[in-house]
Amino acid sequence: MTSTTQPATTPKHSADTTSEPWDVVIENTLEPFQKVVRQFMIDRPYSGIFLNMGGGKTLTTLSALTYIQPPGHILVVAPLNISRLTWPEEVRKWNIPVNAVSLITNERGTKLTRAKRLKLYEETATTPPTLYYITINLLEDIVNYFGDRWPFWTVIIDESQTISDVSSKRTKALFSVRPHIGRLILLTGTPSANKFDAIYAQVAVLDYGASLGENIDVFRARWCAPDVITDKQVRRWKPANKQAEAEVYRTISHLVMSAVNTDIKLPPLHFVDHEVHMNDDEHRDYELFKKDAVLAALLDMAEDNEVAHADTPPPSTTPAPTPASPQHSAPAIPTGLLQAVAQSTSPSGRAIAPVTTAELDHFDDLPVQRQEDLGALVVISAVHAATLRMKLLQYAGGAVYVDPEDSAQAQDLDASTARDVIDATNAAMTTMTSRPTMIVHLHKVRKVIEILCNPALGGEPVHIDQDENGRQLYTPTPTLVAYRFISDKEILLHYLAQAGVQGVEVFDGSPDILRRWNAGRIPVLLLQPASAGHGLNFQHGGHRLIWYNLPDNNEHYMQANARLHRIGQKDPVTIHRIITADTYDANMPAILAGKANRQQRLIDAVRRDPV
Repeated sequence: MTSTTQPATTPKHSADTTSEPWDVVIENTLEPFQKVVRQFMIDRPYSGIFLNMGGGKTLTTLSALTYIQPPGHILVVAPLNISRLTWPEEVRKWNIPVNAVSLITNERGTKLTRAKRLKLYEETATTPPTLYYITINLLEDIVNYFGDRWPFWTVIIDESQTISDVSSKRTKALFSVRPHIGRLILLTGTPSANKFDAIYAQVAVLDYGASLGENIDVFRARWCAPDVITDKQVRRWKPANKQAEAEVYRTISHLVMSAVNTDIKLPPLHFVDHEVHMNDDEHRDYELFKKDAVLAALLDMAEDNEVAHADTPPPSTTPAPTPASPQHSAPAIPTGLLQAVAQSTSPSGRAIAPVTTAELDHFDDLPVQRQEDLGALVVISAVHAATLRMKLLQYAGGAVYVDPEDSAQAQDLDASTARDVIDATNAAMTTMTSRPTMIVHLHKVRKVIEILCNPALGGEPVHIDQDENGRQLYTPTPTLVAYRFISDKEILLHYLAQAGVQGVEVFDGSPDILRRWNAGRIPVLLLQPASAGHGLNFQHGGHRLIWYNLPDNNEHYMQANARLHRIGQKDPVTIHRIITADTYDANMPAILAGKANRQQRLIDAVRRDPV
């Protein structure tokens, strides 16, 4: 193998090594703003810490507990990866002498059986004071087991937005044992990332509703106005006015806080947007897809609700008329579809994209299925605006899930023709994904490869080798690539391999892959922000993130960005966002920015600066 450029440099995790006592090391490590947060926890038995993501909430809380010395057991409730990786790693990293037990996995990282978890529950009666970790999905389970025998004097809810739905079973479970909790600490960097009234349950569990009202209806009646209404029901609430929002923040400032660090500066954070453009045929297909009679009314509702100005009057409660179902005759299998299948099939009879070199232009070899060729075969079922947005964003991303049986049923075909339709539709779908997927363009895939492999575009060095056949192999500077849909992951894996990109892995939530990433040993790590976007420390392994498809969920977006841009990051962080122009995808940056602005107003309103 021959090298044609210098290898990319990889950041190294610089762990502190010292002979000083662990508590002294922590004290010397904490920043002034973290000490303000710690004192807030110490002074209040029930508190919420709404600290910007990457602000060191875990270490600050552990430090506070060493001062508080709470009696009995401590229960940390968090999303899976935080409870399984972040908290145990922080305890280990700082050599904190605490008896810690996971209620999720054993010492080897294997998931506990139900029987073994119940045994650990039983042992709490005889175990000395212990720090227990459990996932938020098991909160209802542990509450149901103990009930009034609740043994955890101190409870920490990490990522407390997970209990923001007052109607959820987990939130009701927490309220049921609240009288038995002597100290409750809520931690989050995104308390109201997606909806204003998400703050209510988080505050009410601290003070039984004394600040914001005895129930959420009281809160909404006083401070909220309808934002999204469907089927005569309010689906989302917004502040009644700017004064109401500020008043809520003032009302809860004695219970929750944020702090801004004035002494340390994180490295710069840069956003780089890359527009990709569909060609005329592809854009025409997108418009046909968008204007399908089944989806048209829902599309208008979705776009109106997302881009409406904050001060506009609430939407009318008059339900939108149900769009008429399209009338399809029973067609023969479209000629264009049969041609596509005949042109490129795998041994199993399903179409696949033949890419034989790393040259980007060869990605056009894919026999992309045209909407007009598929005709009535593709009938997307959308029962509400969220589903519609997902389909449009899938299309903008380049791949759309298709259910052939739903498509056939919608056409009211006879059994024989329906079977032919289903078989032909399955044959036209790509084999690289685990469910039937119509690939409509590859512009985003190409842009990812360009960012990874072209230093002029990606801003980072790349190591280039050749294999024994003279094929170029690219090892990029360590980069996170955030995807949204399962098909995104599968398509990225396929085409990155075809392009010669080396060292591509998918984040699986294991301690091993996180350690290897932070050691700079994984050039490209694909991750799904919904499962890897909270509380994990990726900042030691790299400083570049590519968004393949932006999420609707602002919490996932902000949390994923904060995996790199956080305390401990040594290099400027660059966030690359790939946007398909002239599609619904182009609305996403503005939608996310609007949600982020409201979120930041809350954090700023309850902040306390170091003195």
